[in-house]
Amino acid sequence: MRGFVLVVYVLAMCLMFGATAQASPTIILDGKEIDAKGIIEEGQTLVPMRIIFEALEAQVSYVQGAVTKGQDTVKLVIGERVAYINGKKTPLDVTPRIVNERTMVPLRLVSEALGADVKWEPASKRSVSRRRAASRR
Repeated sequence: MRGFVLVVYVLAMCLMFGATAQASPTIILDGKEIDAKGIIEEGQTLVPMRIIFEALEAQVSYVQGAVTKGQDTVKLVIGERVAYINGKKTPLDVTPRIVNERTMVPLRLVSEALGADVKWEPASKRSVSRRRAASRR
């Protein structure tokens, strides 16, 4: 009987923590929540490409496969562990991918490349970004 109770307890704990790990992180930019249903994979927050780029006031171009903001350019390729920031090859911890018909990209890399600082708050599962003073309008 004890073995059965232990198995039930372990399964309950797995389900509890499994559900928590799948929760969508909250994305905050300059104090405002962005409706960007992100995911956490391999310790990195991935967010829908168009939503985060537009929130950072960048121009998305599928023809050239790049995103631009002023003089800065970010190029990401689905499934590749490398990004090109202003032409410079930059390794990625997690690859951009398509999830539920949305292109998901690493939040920190994109935000920092386009002039924002990112801070992860693990207790609240929030990723807080602030544009650097020179990057604001």
